[in-house]
Parts: sequence; structure tokens; C-alpha cells
Amino acid sequence: MLFTRIFIAQNQDLINKDGDGSIHFKNLNPSVAIRGISELFNGTMGYTFKQTGLKVRNPENSPDLFEIEMLQKLAGDRNLNEEWAVDTVNDRKVFRYMLPLYYERDCLTCHGEPAGKLDIAGYPKEGSKLGDFAGAISIIAPMDQMEQNIHNMLIGRLLAVFTLWLTLTSLIYLIIRKRFVQPLEHMTGLAQRIGSGDLEVRDEHTMANFEIQTLYDSFHSMAESLKELHDNLESKVSERTNELAAAYQTLQIHQQELQKINEKLAEASEIKSEFIATMSHELQTPLTAMIAYAEVILEYGTEKEEVTEYVYDIYQSAHHLLDLIRDILELSKIEKGKMQLHLTVFEISEITAVLERILAPLINRNGLTCSMEIPEELPAIQADKNKVKQILMNLLSNAIKFTPAGGSVHVKVMYLDDEHTILVAVKDTGKGMSQNDIALIFGKFIQLDSGITKEYGGTGLGLAITKHLIELHGGTIWVESTTGAGSTFYFKLPIYQIPSTV
Repeated sequence: MLFTRIFIAQNQDLINKDGDGSIHFKNLNPSVAIRGISELFNGTMGYTFKQTGLKVRNPENSPDLFEIEMLQKLAGDRNLNEEWAVDTVNDRKVFRYMLPLYYERDCLTCHGEPAGKLDIAGYPKEGSKLGDFAGAISIIAPMDQMEQNIHNMLIGRLLAVFTLWLTLTSLIYLIIRKRFVQPLEHMTGLAQRIGSGDLEVRDEHTMANFEIQTLYDSFHSMAESLKELHDNLESKVSERTNELAAAYQTLQIHQQELQKINEKLAEASEIKSEFIATMSHELQTPLTAMIAYAEVILEYGTEKEEVTEYVYDIYQSAHHLLDLIRDILELSKIEKGKMQLHLTVFEISEITAVLERILAPLINRNGLTCSMEIPEELPAIQADKNKVKQILMNLLSNAIKFTPAGGSVHVKVMYLDDEHTILVAVKDTGKGMSQNDIALIFGKFIQLDSGITKEYGGTGLGLAITKHLIELHGGTIWVESTTGAGSTFYFKLPIYQIPSTV
């Protein structure tokens, strides 16, 4: 179209010359030619063409808003060779294309200088110069047909790909079935026969695939081995079944004997526990009376010094025996799982104050010093007050008992905020313990030195009971000690308790 325009511009004189040689405008110029081509294309393909510019002679060539915008861009930048975009015209999606035009020498005949002089078509010349921006050829191409063609092309290609895929898939399936599936199906039938118990497999079959043929031959060898193993296994199973039956009968006899022994042991344990509880109660009453009588005699006194001394010995022995009985009672409750907590909320300082008064005579008599470090801001604790008192009493009594004259006992209580627990430390300056001894001290009936038992007495239950009472509260106890450097017993108790039994 561009070259058609150039051709018409170059041959204006020839087109407009009459037969007699005179010039007569035939109403055919590049603009008219482009409109004619546009009508032909529009009738067949729906395309429209137009030569337009910012200033036009024919109103039919006037630019629309899109063309004005593109003309301004093309006029402002000589480096632009074209402009295009997708647009909508009369509710129809179209492709817009514009090609810039510049005045050439043949164009100046009608559009050059002098400005205002009428050209051959009767229009005043614009006075343009060679190379000036003349306008643009504007093309509008509908996209619906193009999109439909692309859509049809894609569908055609998809159908071709699908047909090719279906053909290849069918071909591959037939090959795989012949070379692999059918031989494997044949072997599956043989496997089902063997699974049903038919080990007399005799089947000579040639496979198309070398690997499957190898597997098939191995399968036959396996079937023959299974037949041989099956024949040998039947006799061995029968033999082992008889041996197991005899062993089972022996085991049942032993089981019955063990059951009788367990019943006797349980009965003996129950009798022992009942005996301990009964004897403890029986002994507690007269011993309590003995202590009461001794207290009365000591309170009112007597003129004979040796009588007072004897009574004091009775008093001490009775108290010692009463402590032993109480330890046995505590152990009996623990073993039966009948020990329960009676929870109250109290301050640790209430217990330490009472114990400090109770143990003061014993501390003074042994020539010891005792100190308490109890913070004022220490929170209250929810626990069994009597049990906590018994824990501290046991630990303090041990510390006093095994600390020589001139030594000291120190009690320190702390609150561990991150654990919500109370930490108690009972430290003495006694003889201490070795690491081997530490591993044994919380056992029942344990005292590390037989000489200690003779000198101080006791059943060795104190620390074992203390450990049970602490664990009953959900706490822990441990000890740090060095031989000759004293011992420190630590225990933790949580601030809040959930009732339970040990």
C-alpha cells in the first residue's frame, strides 16, 4: 500500500494528462487510492485503511482520538518507525497499526511551496518542505477472525497430539503386554497353584523376555526347593509339637507351684504387716503410761538422788522405745499405701519456731549451737503440717545426734520462684559421709556404723520415712557430704499440693 501511494504520487502528471496533452485532475491521488484499497479489503477481510494527519484536506480522512494520540507521538519522535495497540471500535476488538509518512519530492508538487497556491486538485498548498512529517497510514484489523483462526489451529494441534499420544500409548501397551504382562500373568497362575498347596509344578514355557525367562527358571527351582522343604518340615513340625506339648505341661506345673509360693508370700507379708501394726498399738499404750508416770515422779521429785536418776533413765528409754514404735507404724502405713496427706496452708516459720523450742534442751545438753535463716518474705505453703514438721524433726534430730560437742547446726529456707518450690537446707559440722555411704542412707533399716546404733540407738528408718514423706508431697531430697567435713541435707517441696497416697 505504501508503494502504491508512492507510485501514484510519482505519476500524477501522467494520470491527470488528457489525450490532447492538457492537464485535467482525474480525482485520483494517494489518499483516494488508499480509501479505495480500504473498501476492497473491508469487503473481503474486514480491514480498513486510511491516510490521515493532524491537518487533512478531506474530512473523511480526519483522525479519531486514538489516531490523534499516535500522530502526536510520531510527529514528536522521528525514531519511531511504527505504532500499534489493541483497541475497541464499535464494541469490537481490533488491532490498530499506524505507519508514519514524511513528505518526499513527488509530494511537494501538491503540498510544497509556495503556501496558499492552488495545486492541481484545487486545494491550497501547505508550504511543506522535503522530509516534513506528513501524517500516517492507519490500519484497523478486526481480531475476532484472527483469534478464531488461532483457536481452530490450537484445537487442531491438540487433536493431532492426542491422536498421536493415543496411538503411541496403544502401541506401547500392546508391546508391554506381549513381552511382560502375559508372561507375568502366566507366572501368577503358577504362584496361585503353589499358594493353594500344589507343589508339583511342571510347566515348560518359553518367555519372550530374557530377564523374565531367568525369573521363570528361578521360580521353578524355588518351587522344587519348597517341595523338598515341605516334606522335611512336616516330620520336624510333628516332632517339635510333641516336645512343646511336654514343655507346656512342665511349665503349667511350675506355674502352679509359683502361684502357691506367691500366695504364701503375700499371706506372710500381710501377717507381718498386721503383726507390726498390732504389736505397735499394743506396746504404745503401756509405754505412754510409763512415760506419764515418770514425768509425774520427775515433776514432784524425790529426796533420793539415785531414784531420780533411775526414773530419768526409765523416761529416756521409754521415749526411745516409743520413737521406735512410731517409726514402725509409719513404715507399715507406707507399705500398705494408706498414708494420706491432710493439707493446710501455713508458714514454714511456724514449724521452725516450734522445733527450735523443743530441741533447745537437747542442743544445749550436747554443747551445740543452732541457727535458723528464714526470710520474712517467704510465701506460705500448702502441705500436711504434721508431716513437714516430722521431716524437719527427723533431719534436725540426725544433725544434732551425729554432731560432736562444740559443733553447729544451721537451717536455711529459700523460695525458688522459677520452680514454685521451697528449698530447705539442714547443715551440720558432724563427721560427714563418703560417696558410697550417701548411696545407702535412704534405705530401710540402714545405719552406716554399727557403733552408732549401739551408742545412739534407732531402727535406721528415719531417713527412709523422711524420703517417703517428701516424695508424697511431690518433692525431692538429696545430701551433700564429705568425710570429716559435715553433711548438708536438702529437700524441695512444691508450694501447692494435689492429695495423693504412697
